[in-house]
Amino acid sequence: MLLLLSACLLDSPESNLETRVFEASPRSIDALAVLPAGTPLSDATDQTERFRTWTRQEDQRDTFPRGYASGQPPPRSAQVPGRFEVRMRSPSPLPTPVVHEQIVLTSGGFHGEQVYAYAHRGGEPLWGLNLSDDGPSTAACEGGLCVFNTESCTVFVVDIHTGEQRWSWYLGDPQLSAPTVSKGVVYTSYPVWGNSDATHVIGAFDLQTGDPIWQTWLDADVMSAPVVTDGGLFLSTFAGTVVSLDPKTGHIRGAYAANATSAPVVLGDAVWFSRRVQRGGEVFEVLAGAGALGVEQQLAAKPAPWLDGRVQRSSSMGAQGAELDMGNGFGFGGPQAIGGAQQVVGQANVSTLQAYQGSRPLPSGGLQISTMGDEVIAVDITTGATRWTHALEGDLRRSGGALGTAPISAGDSVLVGTLEGEILVLNPIDGRVRKTYTIGHPIRSQPVVQDGWIYVGTADGCLIGLDTGDASLTGWTHWGRDAARTGVAG
Repeated sequence: MLLLLSACLLDSPESNLETRVFEASPRSIDALAVLPAGTPLSDATDQTERFRTWTRQEDQRDTFPRGYASGQPPPRSAQVPGRFEVRMRSPSPLPTPVVHEQIVLTSGGFHGEQVYAYAHRGGEPLWGLNLSDDGPSTAACEGGLCVFNTESCTVFVVDIHTGEQRWSWYLGDPQLSAPTVSKGVVYTSYPVWGNSDATHVIGAFDLQTGDPIWQTWLDADVMSAPVVTDGGLFLSTFAGTVVSLDPKTGHIRGAYAANATSAPVVLGDAVWFSRRVQRGGEVFEVLAGAGALGVEQQLAAKPAPWLDGRVQRSSSMGAQGAELDMGNGFGFGGPQAIGGAQQVVGQANVSTLQAYQGSRPLPSGGLQISTMGDEVIAVDITTGATRWTHALEGDLRRSGGALGTAPISAGDSVLVGTLEGEILVLNPIDGRVRKTYTIGHPIRSQPVVQDGWIYVGTADGCLIGLDTGDASLTGWTHWGRDAARTGVAG
């Protein structure tokens, strides 16, 4: 094990991957353009009133069955100077870990029923829990309490220092998204039955007690996680609908069927997300900006086999997704949860939908930076110009999914994890590689960074902690940066 870790410690300041820097003018209509920048996307339709009709006061629930957790010794970490590695009992994919109050919290993987805590910086095992359900999601932590869902089918709240369970609710099977926490309130989604149009609920619960606050019906499960900002609660569903709600009451402020393919990012008065566009039988993905949730313009676009269900079914990710589902009891799929997701994001397995992160954009210095399939793209928010692109290694169609994670911001750099098993540290101004860290395991979940340490959960069941020695790399502690999943660097 130590020999393997030593081999993985190699890093390089150079990269043989191609970075292209473009002039200020928008790119012509080629592989990266379907419509000129600023073109209205008229196929986004207002669904607000339709959504509002689904939620009735008599449908609100105030009790749920409980889940349970018991102590479980965590796996030991193998350590060398500046790095540690934990191999989970199951080699199934791990979601993004969390760093909170000097502790790293990680899922035991899609096939596992465990969560584990390790010391920040050192990687010493602290505690573990064995849960009543499998497939723990990435967590959201606030004030020493951490919230996570299990794929099947429970939301848990635990003390990050001791592992003590504070409360849990069995909500519904399966849960494809991760919870979000903001100002003492947990926001999470789950499936419901009895309505062919409204198949899921987004609910709010008190972080301390678990008391339900409100529930609002949706057309599909939430993509990745809900997002809370000063302007409200925002989410994308796997039906491609972008929704804005009042976080205090759950009242639908707006709902637009926009073929959204990522969780939204709110920047000022604008909502940004990636979306699917069909042109002449070919699937494209575009970066869309919306004011007041009416989709107004796109800034970039490219052919998107990672959203094409035909391509994904024949990929290695599609085959692995079916195998993972079988191991968790979904031999015949999860039709209630999946719904029309395959027609929007190209994925049709519980495991791949829970792991789905999309081409979520990262605002940085007047740019929106997004990993779109096989390259990282930076687009000028004002002009729509493509400023730079950075190619990623790999066979997009054969592998399935994207070749890199959604980017994160740390210090004055942008970091991207890759399916080839590297963490790329990029200059956000021109996309050039400042540093490459070799992880040695395939990465599909967004890394986190705190105090110069990078933490990542790998697609083959490992938690990696890496000391970069660069204290400026810090401040991205959750999937989506923080417990509110804002996706905007502070």
